[in-house]
Amino acid sequence: MYVRINYQNKIYYSYVFAHFECDYMPQYVVYDSVDEKFDIIAHLSEKCGGHRQVGFMNENEKDFIYRKELNLNMGLVKKCAGYSWLIENADLINDIKEGKPINKDYVRIAKEMNSTIDPDAWNEVVTEEDAEDMMNHVGGFHDWYLVGIEGKSDPYDCFVDSKLQLRFTSQAAFDVLLEFEGGIYIKYGFYSANRIYLSSIIINDEQKYWVDGEEDLKFESIEQYQYIQANKLRWKFILKENKER
Repeated sequence: MYVRINYQNKIYYSYVFAHFECDYMPQYVVYDSVDEKFDIIAHLSEKCGGHRQVGFMNENEKDFIYRKELNLNMGLVKKCAGYSWLIENADLINDIKEGKPINKDYVRIAKEMNSTIDPDAWNEVVTEEDAEDMMNHVGGFHDWYLVGIEGKSDPYDCFVDSKLQLRFTSQAAFDVLLEFEGGIYIKYGFYSANRIYLSSIIINDEQKYWVDGEEDLKFESIEQYQYIQANKLRWKFILKENKER
């Protein structure tokens, strides 16, 4: 799991090394690459109508260990998860919260992990698991809006080197970019205000379909809906420039 942090006029990317709830507010243990220190960041700021300080870019919790609760200096925290070297070390979490010096081995681990983050990386949709992961990240595009369309192809054959990008926005911290490539077929009306209520990703005979209609649709029913078909599909988050919430 890695995130984009917008906190105290700083923006940086970090893996989440542990997370838990304190007074019903999710808290995330990250490594601040600006000030080079571990920190614990609340999901929302304390200001009235608090803005989102933590934006998820990958929610994979592979290798996490889960605990129902932990007794920390800040109080009893619940719904705890994280890497074993941290989530099983309450003293280390306390030291991070109190701004104390942290063992250099833990700092090295955090820096090495964060060095692998590429915030501009594409996520390929090849398998059903890939499709499910994408839809989980965007909530099935429920209440998202299509706000940008860009395409290109060979001037003589639209099936050669063809690409189509759709940009979606919502109240989330990021926009989402979908890119379709090769063998593109469009059965979709592009209007001035395209609000998405629900959608599905369908993979059939290695073809990828994004369907604007219902969730968990089957291939046999897609002709009842608007859709875009392509040989390849991938997606990524896009930073909302000057639109922090």
